[in-house]
Amino acid sequence: MERRQLGTSNLQISNLSLGGMSIGPAASGHFMKGHTCTENPHELLDAAFELGINCIDSADVYGDDGASERIIGEWLQSRSLRDQIVLSTKFGYASETGKGAAPERIVSCVEAALRRLKTDHIDLLQLHLQDLETPLPLILQTLQGQVDAGKVRFVGISNAAVYHLARAAEYGDHKDRAAFVSLQAQYNLIVRDLEREHLPFLRDRSMGLLCWSPLAGGFLSGKYSERPDASLGRLGMDRRLKIYDKPRNWQILDALRTVANRHDARPAQVALAWVLAQPGVTSVIVGARHAGQLAESVQAARLVLSSEDLNALSKASRFPIGYPYDFLRRASGGW
Repeated sequence: MERRQLGTSNLQISNLSLGGMSIGPAASGHFMKGHTCTENPHELLDAAFELGINCIDSADVYGDDGASERIIGEWLQSRSLRDQIVLSTKFGYASETGKGAAPERIVSCVEAALRRLKTDHIDLLQLHLQDLETPLPLILQTLQGQVDAGKVRFVGISNAAVYHLARAAEYGDHKDRAAFVSLQAQYNLIVRDLEREHLPFLRDRSMGLLCWSPLAGGFLSGKYSERPDASLGRLGMDRRLKIYDKPRNWQILDALRTVANRHDARPAQVALAWVLAQPGVTSVIVGARHAGQLAESVQAARLVLSSEDLNALSKASRFPIGYPYDFLRRASGGW
């Protein structure tokens, strides 16, 4: 599997990463309940490694009481593969232990993650979302302390506005403050908002991009072939996918099926291949309930879409870019 450098770090990661949200039992009432790998998670992790995936991404809130990190840690320890895996995790999302990135919470979250993951260091520690309460310089300074202590190799952030990334880049240009090497964000044929500001900024700052939800929560899997006229639940669609019941999104599915038929592939594989083909994407995070699902995703990483394919999908998924981007594109051809 192709390896790509993650931003300005020296981490070489597979262009597909295994998402830890699907590993282990979900907490009661969580939207992932019933959609995770609970019976043989070590077999799934074995399959990922054998298929060439070397990056595993988790978070302290994935699984019931940190189950995802614990299972990953047990697997790493039992297989003696720590030096061959890029271990990525996140903290800062609201949980029973609190939220945000206050200095004392950063330290406690790192220590807890190290215990669950049964390791002495985390390759990529990411803030799960921007913290609007703790001063950013203080966050970066505390993160640098974890790097200096050898507990974290590199730091990144997930779910952040561009202005926040710009401030972090400015503050991070200081020897005692960590700099974010990557952004983890939602990117797929339906949700292309990153193209307005995030992608140009990441390219300008040489930051990596890890993409979550490449199939829009499963909507782009190709399972939904009818346009519902009443209740989405009537067609067996997950209630959380109702937000995708829009003409544009059914149009995208039609385009996916056309391209998929051309390549004798599944719509989900084409959707993944489109994201992987976008400039600036380092790795796409995929979830799986079993090894067979994961193998299909890996096939997508080998699928080469033609310029005609890519253009057809991009055209079908066009979205209103809004001002000032539409004005700038008309006036000067871009922004």
